[in-house]
Amino acid sequence: MSPHRKIDVGPEWEAVGPFPSGMREHPLLATPLHAFPTPTHPDIDIARRPYGEGDWPSELPFGGRAGWARFTASDDTVAVSFDSADWDQLRADRGWASLQYSAVLRTRVHVPEGTRGVLIDALQAVEFAFVPDGDGSEAPPAWHNGDVYAFGGTPLGERSTCGPSNFAKHVALAPGGYTLLVRAIYECRMFGDPGAGNPPVIKVTFRAWADGGAAALLPGLGAWPDALGGWLAGAWASVPVRAGEEPVVLDVDAEVAPGLRVATVKTVRIAPHQTRPVALKITQEKPLSSDVGEVEVTLGDLPWKIAVTHVSTSAAKPFRLTFASPATEPRQPPALVSLAVVVPPAKPHAPPSFPVFLALHGAGVWNEEQGWIDNMPDVPASWVILPSGRNEWGEDWHGGSMADVWAARDALAPALAPLGIAVSHETVLIGHSNGGQGVWHLAARYPDRIRGAIVAAGYLKIQDYVPYTEHTGWRFADPALAGVLLSALTPYNNDLYASNLASVPVLAIHGGADDNVPPRHGRAHVALVAAWTRGGADVKFVEYKGKGHYWPGILREDAVKEFIATLPPKRSIDEVRKAGFTLATANPDESGGKGGIRIVELLTPGRLARLDVNAPQWKDGEGDGGLDLHGTNIKRIEVMGYAQGEATTTFELGDGEWQPATAPLPPPRAYGPVIRLLAARAPIILVIPEAEGSPLRSFAVRYANDLFTYHRVDVNILGDADALRAVADGSLGSGSVIALGRPDQNRYSHWLIAQERTPLAFPTRGVMTIHGAVVYEKGAGIVSLLPHPTAGDDALGAIVAGNDDAGFELAARLLPLRTGVPVPDWAVTSTRSLWQGAGGFIGAGWWSREWGWSGRASWLDRE
Repeated sequence: MSPHRKIDVGPEWEAVGPFPSGMREHPLLATPLHAFPTPTHPDIDIARRPYGEGDWPSELPFGGRAGWARFTASDDTVAVSFDSADWDQLRADRGWASLQYSAVLRTRVHVPEGTRGVLIDALQAVEFAFVPDGDGSEAPPAWHNGDVYAFGGTPLGERSTCGPSNFAKHVALAPGGYTLLVRAIYECRMFGDPGAGNPPVIKVTFRAWADGGAAALLPGLGAWPDALGGWLAGAWASVPVRAGEEPVVLDVDAEVAPGLRVATVKTVRIAPHQTRPVALKITQEKPLSSDVGEVEVTLGDLPWKIAVTHVSTSAAKPFRLTFASPATEPRQPPALVSLAVVVPPAKPHAPPSFPVFLALHGAGVWNEEQGWIDNMPDVPASWVILPSGRNEWGEDWHGGSMADVWAARDALAPALAPLGIAVSHETVLIGHSNGGQGVWHLAARYPDRIRGAIVAAGYLKIQDYVPYTEHTGWRFADPALAGVLLSALTPYNNDLYASNLASVPVLAIHGGADDNVPPRHGRAHVALVAAWTRGGADVKFVEYKGKGHYWPGILREDAVKEFIATLPPKRSIDEVRKAGFTLATANPDESGGKGGIRIVELLTPGRLARLDVNAPQWKDGEGDGGLDLHGTNIKRIEVMGYAQGEATTTFELGDGEWQPATAPLPPPRAYGPVIRLLAARAPIILVIPEAEGSPLRSFAVRYANDLFTYHRVDVNILGDADALRAVADGSLGSGSVIALGRPDQNRYSHWLIAQERTPLAFPTRGVMTIHGAVVYEKGAGIVSLLPHPTAGDDALGAIVAGNDDAGFELAARLLPLRTGVPVPDWAVTSTRSLWQGAGGFIGAGWWSREWGWSGRASWLDRE
């Protein structure tokens, strides 16, 4: 039985809509109801407005007017659709993009007496808020992020059938009556294509329980490695702990079995109502006896009982591998402890004769699902690693998800070493659907790390899967501003990286009747690679007539078997260079090398860089065997084996020529965009004012829990004085550090801005300046990357601040949570953003190489 008492949520729902909403636009705001004058705040107005009243123009319904509709929930799930729109007619010219729509839902909730707080599961809701019954207060409600991917309804999320999920959000609600508001969006990525003749239906599940206020362990989300011959396959474990009304402090160092210890690397402090995944370092001196079927770790007063699974490698059975993601530094906890599934070959002790497979799953697929495991190619000599990408959705195999892939690959050999098992140092990427896109992504960014790639039903890039054409903000934004914002997606545009795949064997397969990822995506990608190589690419496209998006055995087709059987040896550096190629990147922090050459610094961050190396377009003969280099937007490169054996030489662009560095150069700064904050090597740090009752403290817990839900990353909430002490004694760590609040609110923010590393200042209350331009409007807020205060130039800091509380809340919504949101190094919002979206931004852009002003890659409305 659940210790939580369920709170009834009214089964009768009312909705206003439909309104247009661009793909992944919601964090950029744009709620149409805020465009029209109301006697009170628009959110309060829609909560209290009588049903049927109101007239809101909208391009989606027949007649151009959005209206009200009523729905009845079943088993706490409400299904919302609007028959006022002719959806088939709408998508006749713009496809899936026209099916994107938003609606505002409302119902009644009564919090009973004696309740101190509420735990909420809002599955597939974007945001939710509570408006109290008329108490004279006109303050706008606080909006909380929902669980749009329904993690709480997955096997990992469900704690019981009658209680809150592992991802339930705490909301401080006093007893009384409330109108519950929910912002919901139809996204094809979540709900799929309804098909011709059917309306797109939004399904939201909303459940609430009285919070008992006690700390709790969430063992269903624990990560513990399997034992291979008695040796645990991994040096890390973790289990999330949710604090109650009091903070939790944990220090663990215990022997849990003979020769087996687990310990926290640092003291773990969990803020009230925060959930943190507690990382435990595993130290093992001898194999576990097969009689050890369970171990127990006590975290404070919370016992974690762990079933130990013993796996025999000779049986070639899959096992679980744990690792720090990304690889951590000594004496520092990881950003998260991740779990991958490993499928051994039929003869695991045989000498490695074939590359290791890295298999990337599709969106919404759990890497432990048997159906995904069973789809792996049958290669007797090959190990297969199935990383999670942090969770079932991850970051689309970008950023932190991409780091998770390489961390899983690097963790396999050390886990097998105690058994005397060796694995190949070569890698082949393989993936389906979103994982297929991930293969395109990883292969093009790290071509030197792989021997080949197999792409099944992979889409070209985010913006082409469900187009961004219907963004409300683009209809208000200066095209120059729109260009700056879209440049934040350049690092993820696989088409712009297609040139990097020259000399990499690639097999792309697609069902000819795929109605999820049309085969045009695969055809386009193959054509791009072929164009860059003048038709000389080692890339093949196989299309299966009549096949859909997925079919059993899709990764075991004859074409896949033939590709694997005939995979040529990896080309040498000299062979790759002599053939010529064009190397592209928009973010050196997320790109490796090709032919032993890597771009390490850009002239202008935010813009694409390309380096032609003996490229066909510059050849007029065989050449002299040297390196013919032509670069755009490149400041520095590294070349392996240039006249010094295997040494690496750094070249810097000066006076229009490449010159070898004669002295140590300062490291290039860490690159944005803002979502790069989530690729931290250590727990993310949120720095808050220590003053009790600050709304910034409440936001920190909300955002920390959101990051746990969407990315499983660990977040440490520090008071400003503690953060300054950590800076002084060097204990802050290398995780991304985000300061919440203005310098007059947060002493750490005051110190940070006083360093004058960026052209950002807060001269007085209610005012900020960017490169001297004064932003004085009420409701204005900024999110901006900054240099990390202590970790050098390979980590990031940030600040979120507003001219007032409303400005902070608007800017805080731009902190990264979901992928594909176009926010570069910095962005300034205004109250117009509430209905104009990105078109209401005061400015946005990228900082320069030295964190200064970059007029070439920024936009301000008052320059």
